[in-house]
Amino acid sequence: MMELFALIVKQDAGMLQSERDYVSAFLQKQLTHQSADEFMTLFLENAGPMAGTESKAVAGSASVRDSIRIFQTCSKINKTLTQEQRVIVLMRCFELISTDGQYTPQRMNIINTIAEVFKVSQEEFTVISQFVREEQPEAFGDPSMLVINTCHSSDMEGQGPFVVFLTAHRPSPT
Repeated sequence: MMELFALIVKQDAGMLQSERDYVSAFLQKQLTHQSADEFMTLFLENAGPMAGTESKAVAGSASVRDSIRIFQTCSKINKTLTQEQRVIVLMRCFELISTDGQYTPQRMNIINTIAEVFKVSQEEFTVISQFVREEQPEAFGDPSMLVINTCHSSDMEGQGPFVVFLTAHRPSPT
């Protein structure tokens, strides 16, 4: 997942501070301190410079090398995670770009590629997109999602509610 995060944030003008903070908070919440540091180092090695430090903004698509890495990384993830886990990875990638609303064509092309390789249905993709962009996620109402707010005011800022997809409402695989 760190490789996907890095490939997303290196697009456009480079990584934003809010994106770096999101990845750091995500790792600290999920892993031990030592493991979080190791994964953060991996992320930073692949993410490129912070926006504005080495301005090499290029409009258009991700580079061919990045496109191949995205596909390879998603293919590896496909082999090791369940469909539900892949949907969560996609959602975390959406959350990453939503930290500053950076829904640029380059970043959205990567998100679309991830969804396609993960075989996420268009309906599920649309619901995830709407949820992540929702300013008040706890008010989001879609019958295919159960939203459980596990955050308290004293919890880490920027960590939204946890989302569970109801498998009974998901389309059956074909």
